[in-house]
Amino acid sequence: EPLLDVARAFKAETRLWVCHPEITTLAAWRELTNCKLVNSVRLKDMRQGPERHAAELAAQEIDAVNLHHGDWTGGLTTLFHRFNRYCIAWDAQHVRVIRDLIRMGIDGIHSDHVDRLQAGFEAAQ
Repeated sequence: EPLLDVARAFKAETRLWVCHPEITTLAAWRELTNCKLVNSVRLKDMRQGPERHAAELAAQEIDAVNLHHGDWTGGLTTLFHRFNRYCIAWDAQHVRVIRDLIRMGIDGIHSDHVDRLQAGFEAAQ
């Protein structure tokens, strides 16, 4: 994989987080790398439900799940944490959304606005 070749050339493989929507693809990559693997999916697409999805991620050694911020709840973060999976939210563009994600225990947040991320972290304290 060219992506892994570049990461290895810069000794950055262990700091690399790779997202993909298909668990089977991520599971195949697990055999090739020790980077963090992230399943980027929507809650509505977890056909067997979030608990089964979390169990499958754990079984395949996929490190994290990346959901749209609107899909996350405190209960979902607790569920995925029970399976020792990181919880990541994307499209968090407002301070109140970022604040609420932090309060519910999210591990990582994607946003286009660094200033709003900072304000959200401060508001969550």
